[in-house]
Amino acid sequence: MLLQLHFKPSSSDIQLNFTENHILDIDSIPSPRLLATHVPFGTLPESVLNSGCKIVYLCRNPKDTFVSLCHFSNKVRENFKLELVSINTSLDYFCNGISQFGPYWDHVLGYWRAHLHRPDQVMFLTYEELKENPVSNVMKIAEFVGYGFSEEEVKNGVCEHIVKLCGFENLIESDATKNGKTKIMNGSIDNNLFFRR
Repeated sequence: MLLQLHFKPSSSDIQLNFTENHILDIDSIPSPRLLATHVPFGTLPESVLNSGCKIVYLCRNPKDTFVSLCHFSNKVRENFKLELVSINTSLDYFCNGISQFGPYWDHVLGYWRAHLHRPDQVMFLTYEELKENPVSNVMKIAEFVGYGFSEEEVKNGVCEHIVKLCGFENLIESDATKNGKTKIMNGSIDNNLFFRR
């Protein structure tokens, strides 16, 4: 019961993808809303910045970001029967800032500066920090977004349970990962392409 206050997945969960010129009707999504994006901070609409919404930015170190991006991009290219890109070419692209989401350092620094300028609105967290101390960081994120855990929830292990539910092993075995698809560009890919051991 306590877990449901913080983690409420249901069969009616909404997954929206900004593809094929679809326009999101934000009012159609029940509040509170949780949206994920890869867009740089500077391209967020002014309405987002003025809304008072909370932004949690998760950054990964450049080497792991590159390796993950390279593998994922080639999986997508393979899915669409396109020629794969060599690791050397991918590295040249990455180092020269050629990426679907803009130059890596511009992306990271945009959110870092926003965090320094608006610490009550933008939380900056690294994947490495999150992985090293998942329970503590889940508690920090929950507090930051206004849904902190009660003493009873902490005592009953709700935070640990959420970490387990969101863990790699649990996600890789989920029905959504095994059987789901995500629309991208002009097609769709199997959700299992988002995971790599």
